[in-house]
Amino acid sequence: MTEIPENVVYNCDFMKNRLPDHCADLIIADPPYFQYKGDFDFVWPTFDDYLNDVRRWGEECRRLLKDNGTLIWWGSDNRIAYTQVILDTMFQFLNSCTWNKSNGWGKVQNAEISRKFIPNAERFILYESRPEIREGEARKILRVFEYEQGMCRTRCMKPLVDYMISEMERAGFTPKHVNDALHTCMAGHWFTRGSQWELPTRENYERLRNLFNGDRPNSEYLCRDYEELRKDYEELRRDYEELRKDYEELRKDYEELRRPFNLPERSTDVLQFPQDSGASKRYGHDTVKGEAITSYLIQVTTRPGALVVVPFAGSGTECAMAAKLGRRFVGYEIDPKHARTAARRTEKFIQTTLL
Repeated sequence: MTEIPENVVYNCDFMKNRLPDHCADLIIADPPYFQYKGDFDFVWPTFDDYLNDVRRWGEECRRLLKDNGTLIWWGSDNRIAYTQVILDTMFQFLNSCTWNKSNGWGKVQNAEISRKFIPNAERFILYESRPEIREGEARKILRVFEYEQGMCRTRCMKPLVDYMISEMERAGFTPKHVNDALHTCMAGHWFTRGSQWELPTRENYERLRNLFNGDRPNSEYLCRDYEELRKDYEELRRDYEELRKDYEELRKDYEELRRPFNLPERSTDVLQFPQDSGASKRYGHDTVKGEAITSYLIQVTTRPGALVVVPFAGSGTECAMAAKLGRRFVGYEIDPKHARTAARRTEKFIQTTLL
């Protein structure tokens, strides 16, 4: 198995990387936009030539991305749609978002310009890989959680679920009868396979025992010498704890397999972050992304320790923020000067993380 390098910026073409298949938790691609800004944007004779490279880059990203990984692809407002058409053939589209530069020229500082057209903001598109889960236990785990919408706990607790339902039915009750008699809304969780099953509290279990062994609807059809809910609560609790271990193991496996996406509350597809107006001069690069928005994107789409692959490292913002947040990274930059800048920016964060 190929060893995955960590926390390094290579001065080489991304297409010459030697990373193994399905290794990247997150890929942040900020490629040239084609005749937009910077010398690197004007190296293609035609737009078709540029799009051919977009396809090559996308195919390589697909090879590297984990089944539960995320691809973030930056682009300019007037070219990103062409890129999306290409990438949609390789990835499952998640969302298209806009970066609103709260201190940028989108504030419309020039009234004459604002009368000609609506100011543009830079855009990026989020993708997740197509489902390619391997056969076996991984597929089984994902099917349980993804397609049954959280019913895994009920499945794991099946012996207790069956016990509770059979005792209720033997007593001649329905969940509605229970709710009406006990003035509760919990019967749907105690006596059904169609929702997340819950173990009754000791107090509620005793109330149910009294109810089932007292006056019972349709009792003329039932044998009255049978005691419902005959299990002692402590015995029930012990069975529950044993079954819960299986559930927790399955849930842990699932959490490791699912694609992380942890948005803060009240998030939208318009991201409000300032632009670092002095970054280009400071780092000697024409298109430096802001550290705040980059940190946000990494935190939303990865867990600590994840591998972040940066195909076009530029001045190193993505690599530096990945290191700062405790993620591993591998970056690629063809310009020697920019590659050195990127490496310097990451050094202090790598040392801090090691300490």
